[in-house]
Amino acid sequence: MLPDTVCGFAQRRFAAVVMMGMGVRFSLGFALPSPILRLRPPGPNTLFWAGSGGSIVPIDPDARTTLAYAMNRMAPAIIGDERSFRIIRAMWQALGA
Repeated sequence: MLPDTVCGFAQRRFAAVVMMGMGVRFSLGFALPSPILRLRPPGPNTLFWAGSGGSIVPIDPDARTTLAYAMNRMAPAIIGDERSFRIIRAMWQALGA
């Protein structure tokens, strides 16, 4: 999809649910930036999803990038962890985002 299409869906179609005691907004089956994500995305259109152990997938339509991180050693984390956050931050820094 084109970035404008993704951004349009992210802005218009969302559902809010409570997850781990915090409100999370979803769009396109992914979560929108919210306090549950301890990583601050560079733009408001970033979508993400994460799994147990530290895995995470941020989708950044503004930077036209997607990164999938799956670890080979699980950590006690539910929404990413510092291992994945370091890689994601380095990606955004390299892109100038």
